[in-house]
Amino acid sequence: DFHPFGGHFVAPIYKVSTALDNDPLDIEYGILPDNLQMVLGSIMNQSDCTAVIGTQLLETFDCTIAWSQKIISWQRVKK
Repeated sequence: DFHPFGGHFVAPIYKVSTALDNDPLDIEYGILPDNLQMVLGSIMNQSDCTAVIGTQLLETFDCTIAWSQKIISWQRVKK
């Protein structure tokens, strides 16, 4: 993987059964290296964020964000 703050990195990956609106799927979750955890951890704590959305989720679902309505909606991509 690659991150602009930390360059190229390898992260341990774990496949976890996950449900989004009762729609089950297996998603791979990774643990960031220590240097990225330090940088992103402080930014995430300041913004009350607890996770980073990975590309696998965005390949499976279309995400629509309506900032003015404070709504995030997900729709499974049709194959």
